[in-house]
Amino acid sequence: MTVLDDDTTTTHALEAARDLLARGWAPLPLPARSKGAPPAGFTGYAGRYPTAAQVEAWDWGGNIAIRLPPDVVGVDVDVYHGGDTGLDELQDRYGILPPTVWSTSREDGSGIALFRVPVGTTLATDPATGIDMIQAHHRYMVVHPSLHPEGRIYQWIDEQDQTEYLDGPPDPDDLPQLPWAWIEGLTVSKTEAARAATPDEVRAFVAEHTAQARPAALRGVEKRLAEYVGARHDTLVEVACWALREAAAGLYPAQAAVDMLHRWWMRVMDDPARRDGGEFGSAVMWAVAQVHAEPERVAEIATTPPPNVDLETGEIVEPGWANLPEQFWQARPVFGHIRAAAHNRMVSADAVLLAVLARVVMLTPPTIALPAIVGSRVSLNLFTSIIDASGGGKSAAVNVARELVPHQRDDIADPILPSSGEGLIEAYMGMVDGGVDDDGKKRPKERRQVMTAGLAFVDEGQGLLAQSERSGSTIMETIRSAWMGGDLGQHNATEERRRWLKAHRYRLSMIVGFQLTYAASLIADGEGGTPQRFTFALASDPTIDEHAAWPGPIEFEPQATVQGVDISFDDELVAGIRRRRLERSRGTLVVDPLDTHQDLRRMKLAAAVALLEGRTHVDVEDWELAAEIDQTSCAVRTLAIEHARSQSARAERARAERQAEREAVVLDSVEGRALVSGAKSIARKVHKVGEPVKYGACRDAVAGKHRDVVDVEQMLDMGVAEKWITELRVEPEHRQDDGRRWGPGEAVPV
Repeated sequence: MTVLDDDTTTTHALEAARDLLARGWAPLPLPARSKGAPPAGFTGYAGRYPTAAQVEAWDWGGNIAIRLPPDVVGVDVDVYHGGDTGLDELQDRYGILPPTVWSTSREDGSGIALFRVPVGTTLATDPATGIDMIQAHHRYMVVHPSLHPEGRIYQWIDEQDQTEYLDGPPDPDDLPQLPWAWIEGLTVSKTEAARAATPDEVRAFVAEHTAQARPAALRGVEKRLAEYVGARHDTLVEVACWALREAAAGLYPAQAAVDMLHRWWMRVMDDPARRDGGEFGSAVMWAVAQVHAEPERVAEIATTPPPNVDLETGEIVEPGWANLPEQFWQARPVFGHIRAAAHNRMVSADAVLLAVLARVVMLTPPTIALPAIVGSRVSLNLFTSIIDASGGGKSAAVNVARELVPHQRDDIADPILPSSGEGLIEAYMGMVDGGVDDDGKKRPKERRQVMTAGLAFVDEGQGLLAQSERSGSTIMETIRSAWMGGDLGQHNATEERRRWLKAHRYRLSMIVGFQLTYAASLIADGEGGTPQRFTFALASDPTIDEHAAWPGPIEFEPQATVQGVDISFDDELVAGIRRRRLERSRGTLVVDPLDTHQDLRRMKLAAAVALLEGRTHVDVEDWELAAEIDQTSCAVRTLAIEHARSQSARAERARAERQAEREAVVLDSVEGRALVSGAKSIARKVHKVGEPVKYGACRDAVAGKHRDVVDVEQMLDMGVAEKWITELRVEPEHRQDDGRRWGPGEAVPV
């Protein structure tokens, strides 16, 4: 059992925090053996819920607390302050509490019992002697594996078996509901910050906030939903509050935010009762109330533009963080040399750097490999991609690198222009003399590997992707195998078509150019494993010095061919690589699917950086420089993904506009207007009542002039289709009752 005592490592505490976050709780760090205080800004009415990135960044050297979700409360029973008597009084008044999970460090019956409540519920904080109600806006809980200031261990206990300590925290969704009598009896007069808005207030909010000063900011909401960690309900509430604050600030229409949230909810929620019930609407109503209660935060958002957003168009501009920083170029003279050469030719230094490293690896004998730190030996083969938004500059960067790192070897295919997996392998093959037989007669020529190395260059990567989609294409499979340095080719081909490259007997570097519009297509092959093998750079460079002088070729001496030589690494680097792999194998470290080969990418980059200076040993500085290149690569990759999403959103908006135009033709008719008006009238009636209603009540909600031209059944169908109402089935009350009822839906008509 892990306990957060003075000898426990930060890693153990971080693992516990990750587990809490994954199960739907909001972990907060505390000092060792202490109950306070958590980071500022994450508790109380205006507190934020931490993101996965914030959890990773915090110092977990002490205890762990959780802030409760907005639909969970904790009944804190302090027996040593008379809490047992207070609990008895409350149970006599409101009924016995159902068995649940408790958190406690004591053995006298004290502890915190957890229950679910409707979102927006605000209960009396001290309803009885020795009883306190812990809520999202009031206090927080210290939990396992923390230590009480007096040295006791906090534990999770299943109340159905008081002797059983749970191995981990419960899931909020699995907690029992707090009995309704308790909720009615302990609910206090709500402030604007605590209560949820009404459906009418939501409708008014959506109708009022239609501005779109910076619509691109909505992409941040989309990204957060795509990367959610933890409980779906808590993510919905958190992101709804965030998105509707920005909508209130005029960044984008509130309806667009609600629609995005609803599409996400329908996709991720697999429980029909929760997906199609009132949970989504409750979260939106809660979020609107929070926006109304925090005008200062809304005003701050309105006056503080998000980074990298064009204030006139609202579009995300090319971010500066997608280029290597100044300190990188100053780290070593050879890097300054590369940048000067790139700027002299008016091309991106980042792109030329990757092309140079690709050539350095190309000139390194294939017998030199990465050591078997994890798994087996892996080739140095290096694959890069140059991304350009304007469609130019990729070939220029490759040509500058060719001048910086020239060679005169005739056993290198430079460049290879692959059109298929077979064509890539064919570049290494040739006909050689077969020698003579025992009788002195010449044997026929044979096809064998004649090239030691090659540099594959694809100027327009979209053509390569198109080729990969053809039936029987092996190009992507070949690329993935070649990056590892594995065997390439086919044994079962005919003699004249047989192509075979043995593992670690060939060297391959690859440079693939992409226009920004098409780069995401390569990244989309994440499940196949292709983008994880590439390092990306931008073909644009905002720091180009037009007065830079040409520095001449780099003084680079390739390594000699030696059998079985491995690149060596500092011991602390080896230990870190092995530790991260162990944590992934045990399931305690989860990484982005696009970063499953991150350590291997960095090992290759660090080796190339060392080889550039004539060394086969990688030290900590080489590793840090490689990490800088890889982090910038990930930023470029993200830029490509965001650009693709932007393009997709534009296409979707255009499609929606065309659909709206088609629908407008229908709505312009008398029948169309009556259908929409009647469906909205029914929905407003149902939301106002707040509980399922019969057909007659729905019919009476529609104006007679509309019933004269459109059947009420059609209006009900439209209301259900728009998610304004839900159709339910109940036990009929009499023979004429068909058992159909209609309750409030997730969306609110405007």
